[in-house]
Amino acid sequence: MPRFIIEDDFWSLFPHAKIGTVICEGIDNSIRDVGIYDQLLQEVHHGIESFSV
Repeated sequence: MPRFIIEDDFWSLFPHAKIGTVICEGIDNSIRDVGIYDQLLQEVHHGIESFSV
């Protein structure tokens, strides 16, 4: 079983944080169509420009 370690520094910053893990088997998350992801990233990039300080 893999270990998931959260350092004490994290809890200092986020004392009320809730952490959960999900383990999935048999999932293929390889990228098949890079163009779709490029388009989504461009849309998000343009969307966050209005929030820039």
